[in-house]
Amino acid sequence: MASRTRLATWGLVALLAVDVALVSAAFRNPFRQPATAPVTGAAATVTGTVPGSAGGTSTPAATSSTPAATGFSGSGSMVGVVPIDSARAWRFVQGACPGGGASLAHTDNGGRTWEDVPIPFGAISRVQVTDAAKVVVVGTEGAGCRETALRSTDTGQTWASGGALALWYRSLATPTAVVNSNGRAGTPCGNGKALSVSALSATSAAVLCESGKVVETADGGGNWVEVSRGLSALAVDARVEASKLAALVAYVADGCSGVQVASIAAGATTKLGCVDLGGRSNDGLLTHVALSVEGNAGWLIVDGDTYTSDDGGKTWSTP
Repeated sequence: MASRTRLATWGLVALLAVDVALVSAAFRNPFRQPATAPVTGAAATVTGTVPGSAGGTSTPAATSSTPAATGFSGSGSMVGVVPIDSARAWRFVQGACPGGGASLAHTDNGGRTWEDVPIPFGAISRVQVTDAAKVVVVGTEGAGCRETALRSTDTGQTWASGGALALWYRSLATPTAVVNSNGRAGTPCGNGKALSVSALSATSAAVLCESGKVVETADGGGNWVEVSRGLSALAVDARVEASKLAALVAYVADGCSGVQVASIAAGATTKLGCVDLGGRSNDGLLTHVALSVEGNAGWLIVDGDTYTSDDGGKTWSTP
């Protein structure tokens, strides 16, 4: 069994090397395709418009600025962070469908303050950005829990239809399911809920399960391999290290009174840094933590608290 697992893991690594070279750059930029670009794959094409607008025309949204830890709490709903660089990032609460509770915010000063960005979604599944102004959000509005996409090219001041869902996202209607960029759904966590998905390309992604395990795929979700054996993750981000798919994880570890950040690649776990939570207990943090690193710029969110790193996650500080 162990040898079969190792063979499967190395097979995925080989697929990843080809996949990253061919499609990663194009996949990470959703603005390269027109809004009506079709989705291919097993699932039907899904399109969406801004609620209350005709044909996806731009709808203005009012914004307000809040201190870093004010007006924002996970409240048991998964939080997320999507960095642009060391100063700019998007932060969101997923909410639930039905039930609502989603929120979206943006910072351009390293997380010292966050500007609330209204969006007509009660639940948010995925946020994807390419620069400071352009953002695509997958979410739902109403009791139907049908995912649609909205896009903005002006940092959320106006929203228009995002068109076909050509990116990975966690299904809000079926919490155990993750949908790949071709519209095909899978259950990487088995019967357990998938809490978040971090994708590198059309075929490479990592998923955090409600059990705390982390699984990754390099073939579009055809096969998933657990990479977090021996630890229970609180958050995960996917990246490439030396042409290999790596899972960057936040978790509770011996010797770290806060949250430990580590990289898992090719079966090896490398501890990076310990995030000091300022005396806050690290018990019960699942769904309250978000982690992402873009280049050397690391971002960690614990409910309304922001922690940043400028050395790839080795050291962390508050804004």
